[in-house]
Amino acid sequence: MKTQTHIDKVALEVRTNKETIKKMFGLSELEYNTRFFECGIAFLEMVFPTGSRFEQFQCHHSYTSMFWGWFSLQYKIADDAYLTSLKKPIWNEFESFEIKEVKGVISVSSIHKVPKPRLENYDHLVRKLLTTNTRFQDSFNNYLNAIKKHEKTMLTS
Repeated sequence: MKTQTHIDKVALEVRTNKETIKKMFGLSELEYNTRFFECGIAFLEMVFPTGSRFEQFQCHHSYTSMFWGWFSLQYKIADDAYLTSLKKPIWNEFESFEIKEVKGVISVSSIHKVPKPRLENYDHLVRKLLTTNTRFQDSFNNYLNAIKKHEKTMLTS
């Protein structure tokens, strides 16, 4: 029996995360991919605003497999972050209180409420991660530097 490599484990986790997100929100493969595409285009519009002198870069990157490959990895990281966030309790929300009296002492305890996953929360978190996270921004700068290096290589060849 073949042992599972680290890459195999990560690939399985990524597929599992995607399937979990789809099932959680009742999304088809097309709906999930459409959200991915819209988020990528929104990201490009944020970085290279429409109507600015950088708009041509927005169009250029939206057609490159290099951008979509890079963005796909970032989106998978955001999916993982969202699913991880659901596992963390939110201690300031409570569903109900339980009042007990034991030997004349009244105690009030709360029953923790785990918020129901909502699609708008998922969209919000993914977009927030992709626009405000420093690691993500550093990764985007690395992507742009790789593009410049690739273009220089193509010009000198």
